[in-house]
Amino acid sequence: MNRLRLALALAALGAVAAAAHAAEPAHPAAILRVLVIDTYDPKAYRRELDTLLKLERTVVPEATARVWQARYAGTETGTLVVTAELPDLAALVKLEELKRTNTEFAASLKRIQAMRHVVSDSLYEEVGP
Repeated sequence: MNRLRLALALAALGAVAAAAHAAEPAHPAAILRVLVIDTYDPKAYRRELDTLLKLERTVVPEATARVWQARYAGTETGTLVVTAELPDLAALVKLEELKRTNTEFAASLKRIQAMRHVVSDSLYEEVGP
């Protein structure tokens, strides 16, 4: 009888493990980077950001970005929130490498850093649909 219980327990454990494995995503989780920015010139910041994004898409074509501006936010009115969605952490590594190896990207990043103050820089990982 103990052997039967052990066999049933092992079969149940195997079924649970198989179900858990099947529930895991077949691809790495998407990454969302969220930057909260103070800038004295949002339009110029956006133009410079577009230059950076054009260069980023040469190494991570799937990268998408959006810029939001706080409207009804009390003392935070005018603050920009920049969201950048990447397919996975490997894409973020590629962008860090671009920063170190591409002189045009480095120059654009230097210009954009001069016109902003990063209030917050966060990384979020997708947990499911």
